[in-house]
Amino acid sequence: METADVDNWLDTIATGTAVGTTAEATAHHHIRPGVTYRPVKDGPRIPVRLAWWRDDRPRGLGDLIDLTTRLYAGRASSSGTGAGAGSG
Repeated sequence: METADVDNWLDTIATGTAVGTTAEATAHHHIRPGVTYRPVKDGPRIPVRLAWWRDDRPRGLGDLIDLTTRLYAGRASSSGTGAGAGSG
């Protein structure tokens, strides 16, 4: 079943007619009564990207990239599930 956006997708799940797999962030940002999110242990890693306005490169970008890389590498090694392990 195709849906137009996350809200529509979660509404469909809330009706009990579908299930889905999503990033952990969805569980934090799109809370729905009746929808339960469960961690998928040893799930696939989800690529993480930094984003900024193309005409305004952030100061200290190299440091930000290094910090983010270390943060996600630390989560992967300490949690055993990888950075951004999915929920569903």
